[in-house]
Amino acid sequence: MLFRSRRVLLAPAPGEQHTFGVSMVSEFFIRAGWEVTFTEGNTRANAIDMVEQDWFDVVGFSVGSESRLDWLKKGIADIRARSRNHDIGVMVGGPIFVLNPGFVAQVGADGTAIDGLQAPMCAEAMVAERSRRLVKDQHER
Repeated sequence: MLFRSRRVLLAPAPGEQHTFGVSMVSEFFIRAGWEVTFTEGNTRANAIDMVEQDWFDVVGFSVGSESRLDWLKKGIADIRARSRNHDIGVMVGGPIFVLNPGFVAQVGADGTAIDGLQAPMCAEAMVAERSRRLVKDQHER
């Protein structure tokens, strides 16, 4: 069996001034063995193009304020509709989600982590859940 590394796409919301947090999160993913694509300052359309062209297990968005939540909700829906991985995991991060955990479901994400150290573990859980569903579906056929 050929091993394929896990892949994550990390992106800040457009207009975010502080991308240091996203770059730190990318380091935690790299240390956990993930292949990371970091899109500094790219638009939602660019992220959608990337998931259409390449396989990603998880996409993670960093958002700093409530003013970006509508953008994020639309972006997540577009990612899910157009991703090569029809069961892609979606994470969101930033202080807004720590302060308001209900925003995670409101924007249509699968989860969040309280910090960068927890982010790869959250992503691993998403990938493991997808694998469990695939095995279950195969057994039910």
